[in-house]
Amino acid sequence: MARYTRAEAREWAREHLVGVVNCTIPSFTGDLRHINETAIRQDTRLAIEHGFAGALGVSEVAVQLPGYLDFLRIVKDDAGAEFLLTHHTGWSTLEQNIKAVKGAEEAGAELVLLSYPPNFYPESEQDVHDYTKAVCDATNLAVMLFPMFLWGFSPASTPPTSRSA
Repeated sequence: MARYTRAEAREWAREHLVGVVNCTIPSFTGDLRHINETAIRQDTRLAIEHGFAGALGVSEVAVQLPGYLDFLRIVKDDAGAEFLLTHHTGWSTLEQNIKAVKGAEEAGAELVLLSYPPNFYPESEQDVHDYTKAVCDATNLAVMLFPMFLWGFSPASTPPTSRSA
């Protein structure tokens, strides 16, 4: 549960988003079939010990959504309320990202780092706007844009490039 309401998000961010947030990748059991709760808790404790204010729960790994959400729950459970858990929208479709952001909010994430699927090829600024708005509308969490030119557009500054089939 976020420590702010949607209406308070900007003010809360200005006051509380200080410090450094690391990236925490889900750890897996030796047979790679399950997430490794013991290792995730150790990684979380090390992040706190090293002074990080929070962690980005990295989703760009070979993990299914239920396992990723369990990973976020474990991090939040181990770290406590003051540790800033950030959800990463790294799933393959808009529908998956909406389901993931809702699950991440329930798991205790307080921020969303919005990225776009590797197969997202917008043809207009409106396509980028519509995708971004759909994710933002699906959550009460503050959303940070993560512009990268490798997507062929940057939601912060440039329209999509033309792509030929």
